[in-house]
Amino acid sequence: MSADANKTVVRRLYEEVFGSGRLDLADELVDPDARDARDVQDRRGPAWVKEVASMLRMAFPTSTGTSTRSSRKGISW
Repeated sequence: MSADANKTVVRRLYEEVFGSGRLDLADELVDPDARDARDVQDRRGPAWVKEVASMLRMAFPTSTGTSTRSSRKGISW
């Protein structure tokens, strides 16, 4: 996947899944083996992303989940 395609996936994940609550998109955007290396329970994939997004949306209901900068090379979106 190209760098631009990766940026698009990450932007959609933050804006649409975390920001807008479109949890169904996690199935399309997240690899089944994706995981958070810090998660001691080793939960993976779209189901884990949906769980985290749901928890964050309940904790921070006014958050919009917009992305303004890429963490790589300081590239703005």
